[in-house]
Amino acid sequence: MPPRMPRRRLVATMSAMVLAAIAGCSAPATTAEALSETIDPPRLMSGEFRLTEVVNTFAGARPLDYTPFKDAIANLPESQYVAIRDAIKGKSVDEIREARARLGLTVRDLVVATVKMVQAEVYYRPVLQLDPTALDQADALDAGRGGGPLTGAILLVKGNTAVKGLRNDAGSGALADQVAAADSPVVARLREAGAVILGRANLSELSYNLGSKLPNGFSAMGGQTLSPAGPLTVDPEGSSTGSAVAVQLGIVPLALGTETIGSIISPAAKAGVLGYRAGSAHWSTQGVVPIDSQLDSLGTLSHTVADVRHVEQAVTGQEGRTMSRAVVIAEDESQAAAYARRLEDAGLDTVAADEALRAAIEVANATLGDPSLLECGFARDMNAYLATAQGKVTDLRGLSAWYEAVPALAPYGFDIVAEAARSSISPEQCRRTHAAAADAVTAVEREMQRLGAQFIAGDNVSTLFVVQNGGPRFLVPGPDHLVINATSSADSADLVATAARIAQEEE
Repeated sequence: MPPRMPRRRLVATMSAMVLAAIAGCSAPATTAEALSETIDPPRLMSGEFRLTEVVNTFAGARPLDYTPFKDAIANLPESQYVAIRDAIKGKSVDEIREARARLGLTVRDLVVATVKMVQAEVYYRPVLQLDPTALDQADALDAGRGGGPLTGAILLVKGNTAVKGLRNDAGSGALADQVAAADSPVVARLREAGAVILGRANLSELSYNLGSKLPNGFSAMGGQTLSPAGPLTVDPEGSSTGSAVAVQLGIVPLALGTETIGSIISPAAKAGVLGYRAGSAHWSTQGVVPIDSQLDSLGTLSHTVADVRHVEQAVTGQEGRTMSRAVVIAEDESQAAAYARRLEDAGLDTVAADEALRAAIEVANATLGDPSLLECGFARDMNAYLATAQGKVTDLRGLSAWYEAVPALAPYGFDIVAEAARSSISPEQCRRTHAAAADAVTAVEREMQRLGAQFIAGDNVSTLFVVQNGGPRFLVPGPDHLVINATSSADSADLVATAARIAQEEE
């Protein structure tokens, strides 16, 4: 989610962060320190940190373990690596499948080359942990054991989502002893479809619910993820930072992310890749270190809508149908008009948001500014998660105490965790808060039905409210950062099909 500075500034902060999520970078300054001044909150660049144009380290971070891949990398001739890299880097799942057939590559070949790409791009730190079983996964697929529409797709999973045998620490040293006993249901479905899980992507620690001064993309276990568009000048957004940057760098065609409020869409916009928040009806969030179970959702970052459709079908089994009519809304009227033209060029109907619908949307967006909304969910759901996670930290009070005892692994502070540990919000107040948020989205749905619209299209800020009802969202390809949204999470597959129409990727 976007950074939480003072809670009263939540919506203003989100708006500023989202509108700033554009391609390109600032003009270079003369020193690394001056360059860092464009990042807000600012990054530390000395002491335990070394951050320059060529070096990016944090003393507390765990180095990636390449040991399981050492022999395979040594046995891959440089010329062959270059040929494989050039054939798969930055390509979609379908393009990689074609390259594999054309060049006679095995899935093992793809994994080894991808690990070498991770090594080559280590400065950007998009990867939190490599899966030591990745070659075994590949060998099983090469031997014909398993497989499906994603065979040969090498994936990263955001570091707050369970992958069997790997830490599920959300980038936190406090949770480093929590090793996943099983895959999350979504990861399990992707394995069944033939995907190889290469490892876990770095993230903003605890999905941005650690401290208000935490820069986007920093975790104590993974270090600082940087933007390839301008490592010292461009904020990569978060909290699914590593997932977005890994796809942006072309290391993997797909990565899983999670989103509470903006954590997939914002980094996707900054990275120039597709972002899809799947909604909560069919994509289980079991195995995800939570912020708020009523708002949290898994999703993807990718190069093409076609790849998202592969994943959607693997997870839900649904094909989806194109929605026909959209309400278009944006903070800027000229931008709204441009969005409408783009939809109409794709053969979709549009309807202008009238006064009644605008009023309902304004109320729904305003509910995101209720200071108790995220505080309720985090205090409730993180305590419940830690109580069953079988680690040394069993509740928020213990989590806060751990950070207080190990300040070196909380270099930017931990005020959000400390505040949640002291929270005195009652369950009844939380129930009322979430009910008000859901009612506000329901009111928007009624107005949409009156206008005959099935989905909402517009900018990220104006349409952010749909997350309160578990709704899916899709950042469609293109420089205009068009986001399409459904108010019901049951419409996830239909939203993907609609994105394919807009992107002109229909089969």
